[in-house]
Amino acid sequence: MGPEPSWRFVEVPFRRAATMPLRRFVPIVLAGTVLLLAIGMVLHVKQGFPRWTFPNIAHSGDVLFSYNERIRRYSTGAFPDNGRANYLLVGNSYGRDAGNLLLEAGVVENRNLVYVEGYPDTPAGRPVSAEERRLYATATMVIVALFDQDAREVARIGKVLSGLTAAPVVFIGSKNFGYNINPFGRVPMRDREASHAAVPGEMVRANDALVRALPAAQYLDLIRLLGTDGRHIRFFDDAGNPMTPDRRHLTRYGALYLAARLRERQPAAWRTIETGVAR
Repeated sequence: MGPEPSWRFVEVPFRRAATMPLRRFVPIVLAGTVLLLAIGMVLHVKQGFPRWTFPNIAHSGDVLFSYNERIRRYSTGAFPDNGRANYLLVGNSYGRDAGNLLLEAGVVENRNLVYVEGYPDTPAGRPVSAEERRLYATATMVIVALFDQDAREVARIGKVLSGLTAAPVVFIGSKNFGYNINPFGRVPMRDREASHAAVPGEMVRANDALVRALPAAQYLDLIRLLGTDGRHIRFFDDAGNPMTPDRRHLTRYGALYLAARLRERQPAAWRTIETGVAR
């Protein structure tokens, strides 16, 4: 076999000073670099051009990761002293997803909500600060949004929480819209209501183990709320809007869809959150 075309027509000419002198080489490299930077900047500003993939969305902010970040405004060091119930939300970006779900469902309209990033002092967590200890001690409800912890790790978190708070604790499970969501961008509107994503097998097994390990009033199974069989979940809402921007988190449409399902199905863990009382 002869030499590769790239070696013959690219590498060899670029190595020859007579063919590619420095005064020609530098502008070519600079132009290519500027072009790539410009493309990257445009994609960053437009945040991936979500309308190219999901042209029917009402507002780009409803599907972008910035929607997940809005819960950070509930990060504070103490609950307000106003006589309302104190809801403490714990977790990483999945916790912020859970916060959006609580807001879209109207659960915290007459309650105080504080968001704490991270998990309490476990092998996968971090030490609990004095400020956070006061939050746990004054909470009337603690909601922990899991990101992929197995039943053993959840048991450790529960044990740590039992020494931090006397409030009821509800765990909200993870969700996963499959390994690759790109093909869903090509699904016609007429077919979107029936489009389902396969949940990865390892998450199915972990979720089923948590369903078996935790009381129904303490575990909110999002995978079954988003689907029916615990193995497949809907990708679009009833209007054809995407429920995830990135396989793991929720768009506003996903949070609204879940909020409606929770009001309709009233699982035991959701009743615990709504009433503030473990049953």
